[in-house]
Amino acid sequence: MNLLEKLFSKSDLPSDKKSDINHTLQLATCILLIEVSKSDDDFDIHEQEKIKKLIQNKFNLTIEELDHIFSVSS
Repeated sequence: MNLLEKLFSKSDLPSDKKSDINHTLQLATCILLIEVSKSDDDFDIHEQEKIKKLIQNKFNLTIEELDHIFSVSS
């Protein structure tokens, strides 16, 4: 959970409340996806790139947010 604390303490959420909730859920989902993918101790660059593409296709996150999520989860 330290990862979640680090990410959300630095996150600038949109002002609209509904957007805040959706955005927070998207970030949390991405973090969980990354954490689960790391659980087999074989989290190589190909897997990271595939996850980034999946996240970009599914959620409306910026490249900066994706980079931040991956840098915090390292």
